Amino acid sequence: LVVRETPANQKTVAAVLEAIDVAVAPSPDVLLTLWIVRATASAGASDERIPEALRTELPRLLPYPRFEVLGVALLRTQVGDESASLEMDLEKGGLAQVELRVGPYDASRQVLELAGCKFGCRILEAEAQREVEFRTTAATLREGEFTVLGAVGQEPVLLVVQPRIESGR
Repeated sequence: LVVRETPANQKTVAAVLEAIDVAVAPSPDVLLTLWIVRATASAGASDERIPEALRTELPRLLPYPRFEVLGVALLRTQVGDESASLEMDLEKGGLAQVELRVGPYDASRQVLELAGCKFGCRILEAEAQREVEFRTTAATLREGEFTVLGAVGQEPVLLVVQPRIESGR
């Protein structure tokens, strides 16, 4: 920055520059663990790869005896990121896509806001293909807790999100 000013105004200009030249703390990183889980009426135990706390909670939310993992992914982004997305292959065949905007984080309440969440997946089963898509305008996530963002279909496919906030780089 080059400033041309009279000697009488140089001190004023320097004081203004000092006042506005304040370092901005970096936005915290957010690590989202995403589980794509299917609820099913078939007999048997739920998938052991689902964390125990989530495995216990899912039957309370949905009246299904069994839940299975279709895919798991980690998405690293930052608070305030206008566009975070991922695309992943599902374990039994198919593809899933997640898009979202990461809103503000309230450190005192450990709450993260998401907006514009969009989830879609194409599941290949035997010779058939099943498509699932949903949107949610906004969601509030508590750090470390599981949040189910959607469930659709006769055997619902769920997007479960667990956020972890990390200090900015």
